[in-house]
Amino acid sequence: FQVWVEEEIAPIEILYRIRGPLKSDDHRLIDVVKKQYILPPSLLPYNLAKPQATDYHEHSKGDTWGHIHTFLKNVFSDEPPGFFVEAGALDGEYLSNTLWLEQAQGWTGLLVEPDGTNFHHLQNKHRKAWLSNTCLSKDSFPKEVVHVSRTLRDGDRSVGIPWNTRGSSHEFNVDVVPNTSLLAMVSEESYSVTQCLPLDTLLLALNVSTVDFLSLDIQGREKDVLRTVPFSKINIRVIVVEIVEENVDHDFLDFMQRSGYVLVNEDTVPRLQDQFYVRKDDERLAQKLKRVVFKWQQL
Repeated sequence: FQVWVEEEIAPIEILYRIRGPLKSDDHRLIDVVKKQYILPPSLLPYNLAKPQATDYHEHSKGDTWGHIHTFLKNVFSDEPPGFFVEAGALDGEYLSNTLWLEQAQGWTGLLVEPDGTNFHHLQNKHRKAWLSNTCLSKDSFPKEVVHVSRTLRDGDRSVGIPWNTRGSSHEFNVDVVPNTSLLAMVSEESYSVTQCLPLDTLLLALNVSTVDFLSLDIQGREKDVLRTVPFSKINIRVIVVEIVEENVDHDFLDFMQRSGYVLVNEDTVPRLQDQFYVRKDDERLAQKLKRVVFKWQQL
């Protein structure tokens, strides 16, 4: 019979333990995350796509970016600088949901991107935010997962654009891209082991308890991650989450309501691509949203 004593665990064991169950607020885990899994905001000038690279900027306004950007402008244009978290940050510019907040509104935050190639490009953009080359854990503890990266085959531009060579990036067996899709057929897969961390672990490492805007686009794990968030300890004011599914998940909507959020949307039926959630008790945002096109909906 061996008694486990917290203080006697060697540092090397902590490095192994973060691959499996370990409490998300363990002080030794927080220390490791600070030292090894978070990079500070860049002090260098931005290294964004040149203004003449119009194709990049035009394509970067595709998909649902414009819808999200309009929402953010309505909500945060007259707000003081806040703190954001964007998981699935890509290169920090293409389809970024937080770059405008950082550049135009003076915000800072945390950018999480598990794909190695995307993260390399993210570092080179010199964002004024913290960076983490990890994924968000679907459990309330850190763990390692097999990560799949899709890269468009050399010279194949039938899908994507020159700046978007990454087909998609996702946790193994959690792929929102059907194998029969054109994207799947023209891309090659590579595999790597990636460290996943609970969102609250990353925020504890940064000593942050209020997140003004959380953007989740993590290829099928969004709802799982949100179910692990200790909302009683972290004040997340606005959440934009990509959910790609054919039918509305009423169980998840009920969960978000119980967690203290209301769904804000242009229509009476939630968009199946992006869902917008705002804390019920944030009166300042509630009054603001009632005055614009987005309706304040009781779930």
